[in-house]
Amino acid sequence: MKKIIVFIAVIAIMLSCVACSKDESVAMAESLIASIGEATIENENAVIFAENYYNTLSDSQKSKVSNYEVLQEARNSIDQAKADEEKRIAEEKAAEEARIINRKKKREKQQKKLRKRRKRNVKQKKTAYLLLR
Repeated sequence: MKKIIVFIAVIAIMLSCVACSKDESVAMAESLIASIGEATIENENAVIFAENYYNTLSDSQKSKVSNYEVLQEARNSIDQAKADEEKRIAEEKAAEEARIINRKKKREKQQKKLRKRRKRNVKQKKTAYLLLR
């Protein structure tokens, strides 16, 4: 849904800037890039919006955008944050699976001890029964 809204906004800006001169389009791209702020997963839509607008520019206009590196850095930061988040989630999942396996092993060990104890009790009762006969 957010991507659709971003796409519609980019189309609206594109249509409003059809009559814009090259300098106005470049200024708009620079303004969008400058408005990104801190690049986080939460404000990825601002980066997407700026990227989409930048991609609508001609090659000559793109070369005039002075702060494109900021946009690239923001994209890289967000991609890295996403990768870090995926890694953290994978590590948590692996740790949880390890805990489950350890609990299962512990339960199996306890059940094995219980079976041995029961078997020993049956044997003792059988021996006691035979002795009482």
